[in-house]
Amino acid sequence: MIRRVLLAALLCLMLAACAPTVAPDAPPAEGVTPTPLPTPGGWTRAAEPVSLTNAGRLRELGTLAVPEPPSTVFAHALALDNTRLYGLNNDHLIGWDLLTGERLFANPREGAVGVYVSPDRRRVYTLGSDGLIRVYNADDGAAVENFRGIAEFNGVAAYDPLGGFMALGGSDGAVQLWDLPSRTAVALLRGTGAAVAALTFSPDGFTLLGSDVNGTLTAWDTESHEATGALDLLIPVYRLLFSPSGQAVAVDTPQGTLVLAVEGLTVIDSITNQPSAGVFTFIGSTEVLAHGGGELELTLWNVTSTELAATLPGFIGDRVSVAAPSDGQLLFTNVLGTGAGIWNLSNLAEGSALRGAFRIDDAQLREVAWTPDGLQVLFFTVRGPVVVWGVGG
Repeated sequence: MIRRVLLAALLCLMLAACAPTVAPDAPPAEGVTPTPLPTPGGWTRAAEPVSLTNAGRLRELGTLAVPEPPSTVFAHALALDNTRLYGLNNDHLIGWDLLTGERLFANPREGAVGVYVSPDRRRVYTLGSDGLIRVYNADDGAAVENFRGIAEFNGVAAYDPLGGFMALGGSDGAVQLWDLPSRTAVALLRGTGAAVAALTFSPDGFTLLGSDVNGTLTAWDTESHEATGALDLLIPVYRLLFSPSGQAVAVDTPQGTLVLAVEGLTVIDSITNQPSAGVFTFIGSTEVLAHGGGELELTLWNVTSTELAATLPGFIGDRVSVAAPSDGQLLFTNVLGTGAGIWNLSNLAEGSALRGAFRIDDAQLREVAWTPDGLQVLFFTVRGPVVVWGVGG
């Protein structure tokens, strides 16, 4: 608890000093012939957060370059102060400075499938499919240490970016909880004995929720390491996701999405009858869940009322992604092969979602992300480079 308070205070000081500013996807296949990249253009610093009032001034700020041979950035993480971006592609762990657009370093990937940033922005962690955790200096990529996270690791992991805790699931049902800043294994949490299927931390990091392959959920207190609740859903669980308020949990299952109350770990309602196919995320800091992907229409659900807030037509296809700033009033959408667009969600409570005029007709855009401070919208391309948009000075 004390450490989290100190880290939060440190983050506030870091932000004041700066100018405006679940499992991971599988990596791409090896051996793909790379496409030569054009030379990146200049860089414009973001001047103000993108909002409803200035969205008409959106422009491309620049491109974050990837090293040769270029390939898709399949996993990424932002520093808590939004000034650094780290990513993994087929060959490299890459760090970028989002204030200058410069590439900080490009290290060999070493089999990593997930990347994370320490709360104080000093370290970058990668996680391999074998459970090996590697620690790097966040400024220059220098290797610091590596260690085995859990012996029976089965690919299920969750990270608490505020506290720096990582939970690793095992095929034997155990969950190893690590304090990564101190590189300390703080607890081995025992569930039902069935393999772990999903893990997620609450927004404040004080609760870890996990499910086994049979659909039995267990909640643990991350400070006392005691189990605080359990629930048997009797159906498999694909993903677990706390709402930004920490009061509810969205559960992705073969039969659709369930909404659970964290207090008492009880089922409130079901809000869809199909599992998500790629999009399963909350819109900014709101209690609105975006759900869809593949052949499913993109829908927005209010998990507090468990009602459908809006359906966004036309977003069906491969690799659908969405991104929003913390206030949730704007939403960027992207479909691989089609391009990106923007939506006005300011009247979503009244059932209104308006499509904006902004559009990027680029079939190479694979994924969209938005820095939580609202300053930059990141478009990850199939070829590798990250195209950055925002409101320039």
